Amino acid sequence: MVAGAAAIYFLVLHKTKSPAPVASTPPSGSVLQSAKKQYFLNDSVAGYINYDPSAFKEVDTTKLPTIPAADPNVNTIIVQANVVGFSDSGLYLYDLKANKTYRLTDGGGSPRIMSDHYLLYGFDTGSGTTKRLGGKLLNLQTGQTQTVFSDTPENVPGTICCSVSPDGFRAAFVQKNKISVWDIRTQKFTDYAATVNPIDPNFSRTSTNDYNTENSYATPAWLDNDTIIYTDKPADSPVANQPAQIVDDTLYKLTLSDDKNTEITTNTSGIYNIYTAAGSTFVDEVPVSSPGNSQISLVLLDGTAPRTIGSNPGFALVSPSALGVYMFSTQDSGGYTMLKTDANDPNQAPSAFDPHISGIKVSQILPRGWIDNDRMLLAELDTAGTQNHEYIAVYNSTTNKVEQYLKIN
Repeated sequence: MVAGAAAIYFLVLHKTKSPAPVASTPPSGSVLQSAKKQYFLNDSVAGYINYDPSAFKEVDTTKLPTIPAADPNVNTIIVQANVVGFSDSGLYLYDLKANKTYRLTDGGGSPRIMSDHYLLYGFDTGSGTTKRLGGKLLNLQTGQTQTVFSDTPENVPGTICCSVSPDGFRAAFVQKNKISVWDIRTQKFTDYAATVNPIDPNFSRTSTNDYNTENSYATPAWLDNDTIIYTDKPADSPVANQPAQIVDDTLYKLTLSDDKNTEITTNTSGIYNIYTAAGSTFVDEVPVSSPGNSQISLVLLDGTAPRTIGSNPGFALVSPSALGVYMFSTQDSGGYTMLKTDANDPNQAPSAFDPHISGIKVSQILPRGWIDNDRMLLAELDTAGTQNHEYIAVYNSTTNKVEQYLKIN
C-alpha cells in the first residue's frame, strides 16, 4: 500500500506482437493441468496444488494457526517469510489438511500458482551491474527451479513479478514498449507492442543507492485468460528531497486474441495497484489534484468515468466476489469498514466489520490476503504490556468474527 490515501476502480482491457525473451529448460514430468481459482495479495497465495512434501524441508508449524480446509479447491496457503514472521527468508507452504508447513525457497516473493504443480515467484538478486529482477518457476513435485525472466532495474520495475492468467498457463512481464507473455505449456514468449514504460525517466541508481528499484509501477492484472489490464507509467515520480510527485497514468486493456490495445477511461491519478475479481477491475489510486488522499475506484469499460468506491484509510482488500471492498485503517483507532460495490447503490453508507481477536487490544490489523471466498488471513499487532506481540488470525467475513488465531511473537 502506498503512503497517503488511494482509490480503487472496476475495469476491462487489449494487444500487438514483437520479439521476446528466452526461457530456460522446459518443465518435465507430470502433464500440465489448468490451475483452480487462486486467492492472492502481494506476498501470499491460497489455492490448490499437487506437491510432493518429500521434496521440501518441513519446518515449525507454530507460525500459523490450525486452519480447517473449507473449500475443496484450496488445500494450501503459500506465504513469504515476513508475512507470518519466519526468521529465515523465503517462501513457505502450509498444508491445510495435513497441518504441516514446508520451506520452499531461500528467497523470493509474490508467489502465484501456475498449472497445478508449479509456483512462479519474483526475485531480486545482486547489485551494480549484476543486479537482476525477474521471475523463477518452482516445480512443486521435484523442488527444481528455472529462471523464466530477468533483467536489470533500468529496464524492468521491482513489481515485474508476478502476473499469472486465471488458468495458470501464462504470465505477463512488462518492459518498455511491450508486454511479454510466457506460456508454461510451450516455454515460449510472445511479445505484444504497447504504449508503456514501467520505469520513470527520473529513476536512477547511484553508488549510495545501488539497490534501488522502481516500485510505484502497478503489476498488470488479468481480467480473464485473454485480457490484461495495465498502466502506461509508474504512479509517481521521484523529486529530490521532497515527497514523490503523483503522475497521471492511464489504464489500457490488452486483448491477446486480436492483438489489440484499448485505452480505458480513468480519473486523473497515479494508479498504484490494479485488482481484478469476478470480471471487474478496481484501482488503488491517488488523485493528482489531491496527492495526500488515496481512494478505491471501479473502472467501467463503456467509456464512462470510473466510480469511486471510497477513500482508502490505509489498506484495502477486494472481496473475491467483487461485491465489497474491505478497508483497514493504518491504526486500529481508525476503524474497519466494508463498502459494497453495487453500481445500483452509489450512495450506500459503509458498514463496519470486526476483525479483532476477542479479548486482545490491538494497535493495527494488516490484511494478508484471502484464503477462500469467505475467509481472510490477518496480522494483528497488540499493545499489551511493555513488549508488542503479533498474532496471525483467520477472519470469516460471513460470520463477521475471527475463527482461529495464533500468537507468533
